[in-house]
Amino acid sequence: MKRFCLFSAVALLGASCAHKSLDAAALESIQKPAFVGRISKNAGPKATVFTDDNTFREGLKRLEPAEGNRRMAARMLRGLPHYELSDGLRARTMLRLEQVAPFKDAAEPSKVARSLGIFLMQDEADVEPDYKRLLAMDVDSIVEMVIEEYGIRSAQGKVRFWVRGYGRMFRLKNGSLLWKRSFHAEEEESSLPVVDPFVLAREPSLYRNRIHWVLDTVAQKLSEDFLRGQFSRGQLSMEQGTTLVAPQQEASPVVLPPASQTPARQAPANQAIVEEDPL
Repeated sequence: MKRFCLFSAVALLGASCAHKSLDAAALESIQKPAFVGRISKNAGPKATVFTDDNTFREGLKRLEPAEGNRRMAARMLRGLPHYELSDGLRARTMLRLEQVAPFKDAAEPSKVARSLGIFLMQDEADVEPDYKRLLAMDVDSIVEMVIEEYGIRSAQGKVRFWVRGYGRMFRLKNGSLLWKRSFHAEEEESSLPVVDPFVLAREPSLYRNRIHWVLDTVAQKLSEDFLRGQFSRGQLSMEQGTTLVAPQQEASPVVLPPASQTPARQAPANQAIVEEDPL
């Protein structure tokens, strides 16, 4: 079974701003929150597979490792656009809270997106949306999930996906912060199968499955802060470092041998083999 390890965000990002606990009493005055997901400028995807690890370099043929990384990042972005990534984290977190007050009365996501002009904005932005526009919808607070960096790396022939960012909740009228949680989630290296990065680059569904698993883990952890006291699992703390099991309903990625073990393509008789671009 696939498992993911959440590393301590405090150690990486600094204890001063990594976590602000939620005051449950503060939620009593919240009537209509709005959930928003966004991604920071230059967040990624950041691919370092071929510079991190020598395992797959043979498959690059004449490509330099840095160029291989660049092409893999471009393929990843085509397979999973920024908006789908950030909104996927928003949707997964919101789904886990849809039966919990006050989040069950949250503003309709499509109306929030239209009001903020999210569909018309660039795929990434330097500044946050103009949340004051949501006052017309009687929204009184924002639950925001921000992806600051994400990507793919490799060690000893095992490809790993990772994502870093934060979630926060604040009052819309005065901006007062109610909650904040930083996260840095990464697939646990010891449990990863060997997956050919060249096939991964050509098959967007494999990449999507892997990154969706990571987002599911992050959404679970963020939602636990709001569910604390209602479910025993809410007592887990990211600062302690925990290993979580990925949702079983997700499809498992196809496991393939490294590029160096992939049989060479055979050409028909009297026909020369044309060397294909590995990426």
